[in-house]
Amino acid sequence: MLVRDCLCDPVVRVLEEERPDYASATQPLYAVFRDSTATGAFCGLVAPQDIIQHPNWIFADLTEHRVCPSLGPSVEVRRAMTLMNQQGLEALAVLDGPNFVGAVSRQSILETLLKRERLLLLQSRRLNRSLETERNLIRSWSDKLARLHEASRSLLTVLKHTSVQNDLFETGIDALTRLLEARYGAIGILDEAGKLSHFVYTGINAELAQRIGQFPQGRGLLGVVIQDNVSLRLADLSTHASSSGFPEHHPPMKSLLAVPISHQGRVYGRIYLCDKESGERSAPTTKNWR
Repeated sequence: MLVRDCLCDPVVRVLEEERPDYASATQPLYAVFRDSTATGAFCGLVAPQDIIQHPNWIFADLTEHRVCPSLGPSVEVRRAMTLMNQQGLEALAVLDGPNFVGAVSRQSILETLLKRERLLLLQSRRLNRSLETERNLIRSWSDKLARLHEASRSLLTVLKHTSVQNDLFETGIDALTRLLEARYGAIGILDEAGKLSHFVYTGINAELAQRIGQFPQGRGLLGVVIQDNVSLRLADLSTHASSSGFPEHHPPMKSLLAVPISHQGRVYGRIYLCDKESGERSAPTTKNWR
């Protein structure tokens, strides 16, 4: 910490020929100037105890009876405290060349240190609150991942049977969509030839589904997702090279998370989740969703 960070406030500026009132001894430090408090040469500092000891002296006499050491504003506070201890002073003038900048005292240094300690304490408390929030978030996501893992295991168990009914898929994707706080979800199931045989969805009611018409056929972006056995995460569906948009009446969807459903090397299909509940929704397009 530097001297400029600990300047006294206020320091009263006076002229040499002025005479302090005895009552002035209760005021803060005085900076004495030769002819002008704005541009005149700085003569020295006068402390309240100087006035008490010499109540009849003018400020010129008070500054001349002892030396007034000074420091530059970039000097470390430690150096200022050492000099005050050596000289037996309570305050030092701070000069930038010949120009008076202010004064630094033991009290102003201690007050600045105290303010910094309080600020660090507040910052520490805010940091602790932030860390606690992050820990709670991590615990929440850990719990969600555990539930997602359990849901995935349940889905794989269901997929081992050949007589799977759509209502089981609907129950599974509905639970998964709510778990991950998505607006829309779907499960695409592949046949032995790797083509889309079932497409079960949630988030779109029956009336809207009827207006949309034919379900996706596994081409376009959906086809890419099916063919590549890797997870796909897009912040904006429309930016992908294989995206061909949505049919008329289809609700707008912006973000996409697609993950494979596989077991022992065999890919059964894909799980699709679109648009977080708290996320923005994109403007609809009128291209065909193939």
